[in-house]
Amino acid sequence: MIASLIESNLSGDLAQSNVLKGKTKRVLITAHDLGVHVLITIGGGCAKIEERFEPRPHLWIYTDSGTLMELPATRLAAGLPDVRHPSGRTALKAIGSGKLKVRGVLRVGLLSKIQRLLNVL
Repeated sequence: MIASLIESNLSGDLAQSNVLKGKTKRVLITAHDLGVHVLITIGGGCAKIEERFEPRPHLWIYTDSGTLMELPATRLAAGLPDVRHPSGRTALKAIGSGKLKVRGVLRVGLLSKIQRLLNVL
């Protein structure tokens, strides 16, 4: 699912944006209830998606599959969840409750890029 979302988004306006520019970064997304790890490597003008664990990603998103499925529909403002929209508030509540964990959050630019790659809105 993640690969198809990214492919779909890259075929549109994101292909022309700076989402894939810059140094290579690794983002690990883990759906702990399914035991699934997806590694997204972006940078240098391309994106690579693999189903494997990376011990030292630049950014790690750790959540359950239900919360992960909600993330692509999260409304964004400046590349981050929009607190003025219910879906943005839901994402922020998941982070506050510990249901959604983001490690490497100081890399807000990278988090914003991944959210834009996965977003369907």
